[in-house]
Amino acid sequence: MSSLFDIIYNLNETYKVVVYHIEEEEDDDHGNAISEMKVFSLSDNYLINIQCFLVVVPINWLFLSTNSGSVYLSGTINSLACRDYCYKGFIVEQYVILSVDLSTETYTQLLLPQGFVDLPHYRPKHLWS
Repeated sequence: MSSLFDIIYNLNETYKVVVYHIEEEEDDDHGNAISEMKVFSLSDNYLINIQCFLVVVPINWLFLSTNSGSVYLSGTINSLACRDYCYKGFIVEQYVILSVDLSTETYTQLLLPQGFVDLPHYRPKHLWS
């Protein structure tokens, strides 16, 4: 079990906590995990489960980072993620941008820009902490 958190103060003057949670079976090396995303609004004191879906893994979770690596832009939280993740590796076509809209509390998977064709064979030190 693993979780990443983002705390956002949005335009409606509301603090929201976005939790990305991955539930995986022990001794599983095939990527059979379920991920879910929840948003907790501190001002309204409510929790909403945005979606449960098969493995869409934020890149920082793969590298066991304590930093979520998310970017807040125009009311959305955006993270580089890997869909259909298998622990034995992944290819560039599996990368997506996971975008959570905090006003509608929904998410979208966006394709990467055209020309994104290669992956580094190691974790770049300057991108993730």
